[in-house]
Amino acid sequence: MPLKSYKLVVKTAEHRSAGTKAEVWMRFVGDKGRTEWLLCADHPHADIRADLCCGSTVRAMVKLPELGEVTACCVVLRGTRPDEWHPQSVEISKDNQSYTWKMSGRLTNDHPVAWRSPAVLKQHIPAPFGSWEPSALANAEERMARIKSEWEVSSPNAVTPRQAVAEIAALLCRHDVN
Repeated sequence: MPLKSYKLVVKTAEHRSAGTKAEVWMRFVGDKGRTEWLLCADHPHADIRADLCCGSTVRAMVKLPELGEVTACCVVLRGTRPDEWHPQSVEISKDNQSYTWKMSGRLTNDHPVAWRSPAVLKQHIPAPFGSWEPSALANAEERMARIKSEWEVSSPNAVTPRQAVAEIAALLCRHDVN
């Protein structure tokens, strides 16, 4: 399968301690396929060389398989110690197609996250550690029950909405980073 050139723009929030030194792994999912996990970190063997400090904007051209309409951006933060990252947005574009995920919140290295495209998001899943709209957390119990049934996630009765969303995000990402 021939590779296509995509422009990737990753922005970190500007507030104090928004950045991370951990490895950030990203995967994009489209209606024609998905990428392998891409490493976004500040070291020479990274797919995307990036210093994800507070207020930073990373721009990179990456060669990826044809994705078609991009429906999700999956992100996993990996590190040897507890860490968090406060992304502001992730944008991927090719030719005249551009997809942007905006986030206000944090990502920790003990929970993966899947950002869905806005059209898919409204039908299925809220952003786990931020909000797409002011009412994103309203009626959380009802939504979690619907999400669990739609995605066939088996969880204990005592599961919190955040745990349910993290579990669903892990399934969406098919978390297989070692």
